[in-house]
Amino acid sequence: QSDDLSSKVPSSEKEWNSVLELIDRAIDLDPKYARAWALKSKAHNSVAIFASSSLAAREHYAAQISALKAVELRPDIPDGYMAMGNIKRSRCELIEAGESFNTAFSLISEPLSGSEFMIGHFYSLVGDFKKANKLLEEMRQNDPLHKEVRSNYFLSIGLMGNMQKAEKEYEDGKALFGDQW
Repeated sequence: QSDDLSSKVPSSEKEWNSVLELIDRAIDLDPKYARAWALKSKAHNSVAIFASSSLAAREHYAAQISALKAVELRPDIPDGYMAMGNIKRSRCELIEAGESFNTAFSLISEPLSGSEFMIGHFYSLVGDFKKANKLLEEMRQNDPLHKEVRSNYFLSIGLMGNMQKAEKEYEDGKALFGDQW
């Protein structure tokens, strides 16, 4: 039986700050580890969601610095560009977010998985439901227990107008993740 890892995603500023401490330890061990810098960016961006407005600006800035460091260290992997796309999306800088997500997408060499769900979410956000659906469907096939992939996938189906299929996908997700999904 699979462990529902999505229930273990930090959900408060305090939890994200604990994650940041661990990431900083990893970076202290290897300051050139680009994926740790990208993860640090994601954590700072997540803290900004929970933070007061005065703290949110500082967290967004820290997220941007970390994403830029990830790209500087490894411009050949998608992680830093994904982090930058998330920052830009959260700031409603959608053209810039699209550029970052497109770059990240062009660098993905393996089949899509849940770690790229934000690309599908972004295409839904900007109204390209067909592209979002196609990407999320592939992610769902490759990572069927990723809660964000499943929820974005069922939303994309509904946004394309196939309510019967969306309802089935919702019920399938509910069976996997319970009422809170």
